[in-house]
Amino acid sequence: MIEYVTGIADAAGRACYLESSNEVNRVIYGKLGFERRKIVYLQRAEEHVELDIMVREPVLRKGGVGGRGGVKA
Repeated sequence: MIEYVTGIADAAGRACYLESSNEVNRVIYGKLGFERRKIVYLQRAEEHVELDIMVREPVLRKGGVGGRGGVKA
């Protein structure tokens, strides 16, 4: 799913943005090209939730157009 969306974003020259509250996801998304840009803290009842704000800039491929041509069949 993520590769599909990032392929479309690459073809359009657009960045992708996500928020994650699970520490393990930071590694997974990092392998997919996302970088943590900011940490936001939310308070839910008496619990603080830490959210990673992550961004993946578009990846330009040879030929000047990104990703996988945008859409997989």
